[in-house]
Amino acid sequence: MLYLKLLIEHQQWGKNKLNTLPRIFGFPENNRQKTGDFSLPLLQFLFPGISENMPASSLTPDERSKIKHEFESATVKHILFKSKVKSYLYGAATDLEPIVNYRVCSFGQWIYERGMPLFGQLPEMRELEMVHKDIHDFASYLVELKQHNQTEKALDELPNLEAKANEIFALLKRVQERAGLV
Repeated sequence: MLYLKLLIEHQQWGKNKLNTLPRIFGFPENNRQKTGDFSLPLLQFLFPGISENMPASSLTPDERSKIKHEFESATVKHILFKSKVKSYLYGAATDLEPIVNYRVCSFGQWIYERGMPLFGQLPEMRELEMVHKDIHDFASYLVELKQHNQTEKALDELPNLEAKANEIFALLKRVQERAGLV
């Protein structure tokens, strides 16, 4: 609640405007009374002015650690995706659903369950979402090649998968930079 008080003072908002926050951000009706559950990191990403006057360096070490952990988790999940694609192409029995469906893979789940709620208004996060969809389209293409007995061609395309994966890593870093966390 302290953070909301700071927000009110910073934005010079009255109670009427404060009560619109949950509706503005699309929280379900039954969660709207929980306005006090906002955290400073979320407010910083939702209100760029807060970032200027209350930089990420003003976060407690615990808050910074939790947010950095979010990015470490995302990175590991993306590495797992790449490993699954490569394992399949090299002949391992692999569940294809997380490879071909961008919402099923663990990185996709992180994007929609953690990344977008915290950082979704950042253009870099929206770009990350699009690049993530693109890498799944490319992975689906590789799966099709393998299924049509063109494994060598699929393996020859692995450097392109790596390039797309590196783009995701770069975007994760840019989101962190934009949020003032590195």
